[in-house]
Amino acid sequence: DRISAMSVSRSSALDTVGYLPLYSLSLSGIVLNPNTNQLLCAYPYDAGTAERQCRPLGVSRRCIPGCTPDYDAWGCHAGCQKRSMWCNNARGWPCTWPPDHLHEALEVRERIAAARGHTWELDVEHSFVGEGERYYNELVFEFEYFHRHLPGSIDAVFYITNGCTDRRPQPWMPGTEVAKCEDYARWAHARLHARWPMLAHAIPLVRLDPWNWNEPFSV
Repeated sequence: DRISAMSVSRSSALDTVGYLPLYSLSLSGIVLNPNTNQLLCAYPYDAGTAERQCRPLGVSRRCIPGCTPDYDAWGCHAGCQKRSMWCNNARGWPCTWPPDHLHEALEVRERIAAARGHTWELDVEHSFVGEGERYYNELVFEFEYFHRHLPGSIDAVFYITNGCTDRRPQPWMPGTEVAKCEDYARWAHARLHARWPMLAHAIPLVRLDPWNWNEPFSV
């Protein structure tokens, strides 16, 4: 009921590792069209939003998937002080930044990267902030809105030619780990064109070079 993504720009060039602050340096993915997707909330770090489940699934008046803290699941019961789910520049975990404060979340991410992962200004565990000094952010988009506007909600399909070692568990295939890299990107791109032959022609398959800050995409 949600899509986790990230925002990367040349202004993010504060990391000491030299490459773009990405979730993975081998997995393929998509570039979201900012005009045909609906942002639900944002974090300046990886917030582990898979644990923020709504019951029932989807956006409602009581719950926003990937955004609303699940206090009960985290052991916050009677007598626990449940803070507002929305952050400001001086607050952190478990709150999140609303769409109209996206710029604040991105600014906090820049401060975290400049401080090399120190989070004394935020109430957040260091393990959420970065992996190997890759201080990437996390943006949560509504899946139904994305799905309803396909294929226009996708700007491009990308792959990274950096080996294919980032294997991830597949929830629908217990005990199975799969690395979805270049071959998967080519398959997904072909499926888009097969499903929407007239509309998907504007969606390119591109190579992403994480070390090229000026022109990271190439056809």
